[in-house]
Amino acid sequence: MLLFVLLTIGSSIWCVNYFFNNKLGGAIAAATSRQAEPLSELYFTDYNALPKRITAGKQYQASFTVANHEGRARSYLYREVLVENGKPRSFPPVSFQLANGASAPQLFYFNALKPGDSVEVIITINANQSIHYKAQS
Repeated sequence: MLLFVLLTIGSSIWCVNYFFNNKLGGAIAAATSRQAEPLSELYFTDYNALPKRITAGKQYQASFTVANHEGRARSYLYREVLVENGKPRSFPPVSFQLANGASAPQLFYFNALKPGDSVEVIITINANQSIHYKAQS
């Protein structure tokens, strides 16, 4: 009888230990561990350097940065659209690759043709993320 009780207690302890370490322990670790969410960042490299007003006929240069936090190397395609007084003008798309954890600034250019023109630059990467810059001449 004593042997039966000891075997029952021993097997119960083993089952609880096994379940806790392999099932419940894994669930607790999964619930309390924060996994990095894959993402790509898109932002103006130095937004303070973007002019508030622009001079008609002068070409301006600025940059935006794409940062890859996707957990793997990634190809990117960006498009620039320049909207002058409500009329869009698209530029050829540009593609590039980034290793995981890498970032790369990309240059863009814009100008206003006449005084009083409003200008908006729209940068879109991979058709699902965009940033906008607006200025007046």
